[in-house]
Amino acid sequence: MEKRKIALLESERELLEAQRSLQDGFLSAETEFYKSLKTLYEIAASIVQEEKNLYEDKLLFEETKAKGYSPTSTKYRLAQSEVLNDEHKVEIYKRKLERETRIFASKCGIEFYQDKAENFLPSEIPEVTAIDVHEFKKENYKEIQNAEWEKYINTLKRKADKSVSLSANAGFVLDKRSGNSSNYSYADSLTVGIDYTWNSTGLVFSADAFFPIENFSNPSCELGISFAPNQFLIERNSTLQEKQDEVQEDIAIKEAEQNYLTNVISQKSELTDLLWEKSENLESFDMYTQLEKDMATYFAKGLISESEYKSAQVNRENYRIQLLINNLDLIIYNNETKMLFTRDEELQHEKK
Repeated sequence: MEKRKIALLESERELLEAQRSLQDGFLSAETEFYKSLKTLYEIAASIVQEEKNLYEDKLLFEETKAKGYSPTSTKYRLAQSEVLNDEHKVEIYKRKLERETRIFASKCGIEFYQDKAENFLPSEIPEVTAIDVHEFKKENYKEIQNAEWEKYINTLKRKADKSVSLSANAGFVLDKRSGNSSNYSYADSLTVGIDYTWNSTGLVFSADAFFPIENFSNPSCELGISFAPNQFLIERNSTLQEKQDEVQEDIAIKEAEQNYLTNVISQKSELTDLLWEKSENLESFDMYTQLEKDMATYFAKGLISESEYKSAQVNRENYRIQLLINNLDLIIYNNETKMLFTRDEELQHEKK
């Protein structure tokens, strides 16, 4: 009965693990999608950064020319080479973004037809509320739950392997001798018996009954005791192994609990950094948005050069992209935090 119960529990656990795996599979696929999208935005941010360098170097080159340096002078050629180098880097990143965007679109089953890869990227990423790792119970941490399950089911299995064993036998004996020393008789007999083995000591207690074929109503019985050294040694080694297994299971639980504490600290620290970075980027974005508006006015009045105006534009664009990356980071963080824990309540909700 105990072994049937264990088999049922293992079967139920296997089904639950399959459901959890499917549940995490969806979340993992979503996470990979957002990570791939984040990579595209990071390439776009690199383009903007190189464009920023380009406009800054163009300003220096214009200053060099305004100071009257000859096109053959070292100062002039160095300033010019910086501009050419920046233009080359911008082109490299644009080609990279186009290549990676085509790959991304293909994986998503979307046709990429825009003339610029930058136009393919969403202009907005929905904001999500950050998940606090303490919203999840410690006992639902995957490593802890798996370690405790292993100890629980293995303890049941060890209890099911009883310290005693009982076996039965039946057979036919030819010319079975019975009676006392002065009056022996021989007869063919049917025999049935049981053996009771006390595994931890190796002692075997046996009881056999013999039923003569010619006189079936007059059976005889024999009792015996013997020692099975091999069984004793097997049981002793098995007991030692079980104790070692119990120690390892306890160690696994403690390690899981330590990993839980480590991950809690790590997730909280990561969330703090993400929220701080988002706040800083938002502040910079607002500042450069206003600066870009002011520079547009100055440029329209001829007070500044186009390169100066473009430099303000790319600064604003850089922080716009960084804010989108922040939103993606929070989505990824939430998903990865969820996948540290079992979420069986979601499975129950889906069934309803």
